[in-house]
Amino acid sequence: MKFAPTVAYQVNHWLSLGASLHIVYSVLDMGSGQGSNFGVGGQIGAIVKPLPHLSLGLTYTTPQDVDYNKVINGINANHRTLTLGSPHNVGLGVAYEFLPNKLLVEANVKWLNWSGANGYRDFDWRDQWVVGIGAQYKPIPKPALRLEYNYGNNPVKTHNNFSGMSLTSVQGTVIPTYYYESFRVIGFPAIVTNHLTMGVGYDVTSRFTINVSYMHTFEHTISESGTNLAGQSAGLKSKLSENGIDFGFSWRF
Repeated sequence: MKFAPTVAYQVNHWLSLGASLHIVYSVLDMGSGQGSNFGVGGQIGAIVKPLPHLSLGLTYTTPQDVDYNKVINGINANHRTLTLGSPHNVGLGVAYEFLPNKLLVEANVKWLNWSGANGYRDFDWRDQWVVGIGAQYKPIPKPALRLEYNYGNNPVKTHNNFSGMSLTSVQGTVIPTYYYESFRVIGFPAIVTNHLTMGVGYDVTSRFTINVSYMHTFEHTISESGTNLAGQSAGLKSKLSENGIDFGFSWRF
């Protein structure tokens, strides 16, 4: 759960600045006990309009770490703390209004530093680039129809020929490598790459807007092979697809 109080200020007709405080509450249960905690981060951004119908956006989000107590049951100590942190990331976007107040097309790119984020670094994630392109069309003034596609490379590396009988240390807690690999591939498979989103916004009044969207991520598979705890050949495989619905509203003061 994330709370993100935000403030934005239009400096002049071509520059707007914004900042938000991110307060995160998260719960994690890996089968050895449940841990929960808060994390704090932030985000800053700017929009520049060099031309009346052209907008350039830049945003930066800080890392946000959450410490989960007593969630790992390791060999050297029971119920150790695991720290997971969303990565710091940088995003850049450009939007152009081809038909004023009717057709807007935008493209964006974002870099996420998974390899430097607590927890994800320990589970050997690579950095991720996400690119997207979308459009908004307003056939009449009140409703807005939206469609977007984006692609992000799979950040979870594969470790073929792993030795399940060996040991791996995760933030000081030693666990069998077979359990480590099982968690990476099966328990935490954030591997989807292609996303399609469609939505609609409706201006109820000049100040109040309702937005609804549907997101689908197409199925993606990851697999690796090695040995289990007994030294026998073993394979790990998972596949993932996702569907999500977002609902929100905005109020202009």
